[in-house]
Amino acid sequence: MSVPLNVQQDGGALPDLHSLETERLKVFWILAEEARHNPNGLLSSYAIAQKLELIHRVHIPRHRVDAVLRKEKNTVLKRLRGKTEYWKLMRAGEVELVSPNDIATFIDPSSAFTARRRVHEILSGLRGQLRFCDPYIDSTILDCFASCTEATSIFVLTSKIQSVGFVADLAAFNRQFGGKMQVRSVGKQTLHDRYVIHKSGMILLGASLKDVGRTPSFVVALGQDLTNAVSTHFNQVWHSAALIE
Repeated sequence: MSVPLNVQQDGGALPDLHSLETERLKVFWILAEEARHNPNGLLSSYAIAQKLELIHRVHIPRHRVDAVLRKEKNTVLKRLRGKTEYWKLMRAGEVELVSPNDIATFIDPSSAFTARRRVHEILSGLRGQLRFCDPYIDSTILDCFASCTEATSIFVLTSKIQSVGFVADLAAFNRQFGGKMQVRSVGKQTLHDRYVIHKSGMILLGASLKDVGRTPSFVVALGQDLTNAVSTHFNQVWHSAALIE
């Protein structure tokens, strides 16, 4: 059985909230932070959503906070006061939050719809300038990046576009989102890997974004050391690539 988080014994630094990939871990983060300042550590779903939005500028509606917490087993504790549910992070929840092993997500083709939603969720949490590399893309990537509301710009590097209407779709995307996406193309032998560089690190994709859920693959969060090296390579290729417009 999991035990409640002990505030005095578990005072180590939490990870950067904005570097967390999923809504689930961001909800855990708020509960962990509350436990370090409040002895009972209890928060309602409404309070969690408000703290995320007003203090940290992370938008996760209350109903999604509820959905996250009600699926949990052994990671959070629920307390009912009147008609209101309150939540407290358990020891297992904080271990998962701060564990360096929690960096890979398996994409299971037997749950293709859920897998695609999971990848969209990971991408939607990325902030700042996004640099996306994928040798083969189509218009479905626009749906993925439409949810990246915290992205200031999106640079897409590819070798082959597999949608006849992609240029028109890209133009529509940029009209709606302030022209923040630019796409460039290079020769087929130049690109091999699929990844997204973001403000806090890099996400490595085991399959093309357009093919997520079709075959088994992984989404892996990588640290800053490797990110810096890949970022340099991306910039070099980017400046020699042809603009798609």
